Amino acid sequence: KVENFYQRHGATRVRISHLWAVYRYFRLARNCIAHREGIASRALVEAYAAPELAPTLERWVKRTSEMAAPLLVPIEEGKLVSFTHRQAIGASSTLRLIALDIGRHDQKSGLASRGRTGRSITTPPMASNTKVGLTQI
Repeated sequence: KVENFYQRHGATRVRISHLWAVYRYFRLARNCIAHREGIASRALVEAYAAPELAPTLERWVKRTSEMAAPLLVPIEEGKLVSFTHRQAIGASSTLRLIALDIGRHDQKSGLASRGRTGRSITTPPMASNTKVGLTQI
């Protein structure tokens, strides 16, 4: 989880604080789709109604240099969350901006070259001369 990364590494979310309301909306919507058969939870309704969400979207293009703000669908508790490709693109854009910030923190702390185990994340898991055919997958 994004929140855990920042806490675990003592990093701040200052550079992405303007994204947080939109991130929270998409994260909760994803959870409803994945775990509640697409039915909106009270938490998602609250995220959609959060007072900081509208101003975040109004300033989105200026603050992020993206071409457009994410298009959010209205949410009602107990109703189906109906996302289209527009919401998928909005969620992806939001996560991309957060990933860029995480990358900055990783570069500063040296985490970019190692995973959780401390091994290089650029080392492939299998020997370079191993061939895997499509029928083997």
